Amino acid sequence: MTKKMIALTAATLVVLAGVGSYARTSSAAAEDADASPKVEQTHTWADGGHGWGKGPRDHHHHHWMMAHKGLGLFYPVADKELSDTDVQTIAQAMLLRHGNHTWKVANVARNQDNTVSFAFTTADGGVVAKFAIDTRTGRLHRIG
Repeated sequence: MTKKMIALTAATLVVLAGVGSYARTSSAAAEDADASPKVEQTHTWADGGHGWGKGPRDHHHHHWMMAHKGLGLFYPVADKELSDTDVQTIAQAMLLRHGNHTWKVANVARNQDNTVSFAFTTADGGVVAKFAIDTRTGRLHRIG
């Protein structure tokens, strides 16, 4: 047998031994899980709990799904073709998402660099901050 063949055989044995030990520990863990006391779920989605019904493990799964966007409902578009009205709606949604009902969106204007700028203002018209959104990518940039 050549050295290459011996190395391949050894690697195969290591993999098979690892799979076998996993199967033994998994079935043992499953038996131990049946013997462990059950924890009653007290939190639901409505009262600010995990919402997935199984506790922190599924809560982390939810964050993974959110981080990877889409959730099967949306997909990225190369050019979002955002209009001035779209940008104003997005800016108003940002305020509402954070529960801000007193600030307003003002000074919405299309720029030559494929962005639409806007300002968040107080009720009396004072400018709080200025932003621009790229009409193709939807990226938000603070400009003032």
